[in-house]
Amino acid sequence: ALHYNADYHKRPTGLSDEARMKQLLTAVRAGAAAIDMQGYTFEEDMDNALNGCGELFVRARPKQVTMRKETIAKQCELINEVHSLGAQVVLSTHTGCMMTAEEAVSLAQTLEKRGADVVKIIAKAEKEEDVAECFRTVIALKKVLKTKFTYHLEGKVGKLTRIVAPMLGSYMAFCFEHYTESSNFEQCHLKTLADAFRTLQWRN
Repeated sequence: ALHYNADYHKRPTGLSDEARMKQLLTAVRAGAAAIDMQGYTFEEDMDNALNGCGELFVRARPKQVTMRKETIAKQCELINEVHSLGAQVVLSTHTGCMMTAEEAVSLAQTLEKRGADVVKIIAKAEKEEDVAECFRTVIALKKVLKTKFTYHLEGKVGKLTRIVAPMLGSYMAFCFEHYTESSNFEQCHLKTLADAFRTLQWRN
């Protein structure tokens, strides 16, 4: 279950983070296996959310992540509550920028400490060379993270990474069983992705 504060037509709903998380907890009680919680959840001042942080990833100035201790504590509390209900948490960050492998590893290791079951980072492709950097990042993450992770690039250039990254160690692939007018067309059609895996006969 996910709630990115927008409806199916991408119009903002204007809910507070507390209200959004309450709805996700309702989804868990109704049987959802996991929730997707963004790395900035509960942060009230995103302009200053990275102030004073010396981690390597900060130089890329990614969006959707906070390093404020009080906010992180609230995130950890929610993660623990979801776990107590028997579900899992995907902690996600759409960075809005391209990152080097070293920066992405730094961010992933920082998010991993919050106790989620899957660390999800989506960087933004800016040029074709970014695809190679994405694959280098996935290989690096596989070596150092103890937590499951998913990493790929958004943007037209990044579509290939949605197919290849899971072959290199990324835990999840995001697909549509069928497309509608509100679909994210960067995401692969489920059958197309399955056919690609079968054709390549790839095994991790």
